[in-house]
Amino acid sequence: MEALYYPMLAKNLKDVGSIDYIDYYANIKLDGIRNFGFLSNAGTVLQARSGSNITDKYPELQTKTEHTIFLDGEIIIGSGT
Repeated sequence: MEALYYPMLAKNLKDVGSIDYIDYYANIKLDGIRNFGFLSNAGTVLQARSGSNITDKYPELQTKTEHTIFLDGEIIIGSGT
């Protein structure tokens, strides 16, 4: 599958310069697997930031939804505690 989208990647604040914090939101950086999730009534497709299909690596994330949903985020694997 050819990549449909490519994510906007974070930049080091030193490289950006000044930021008007009224127009931006920041959160804690979690170390996970960046991906796009495409969910629909046909199932789930997960795409890595490289563009490769990683759907088969996460069978527990397979679901079908009534509406089509596009998610941009990180897959975080916790310690279970």
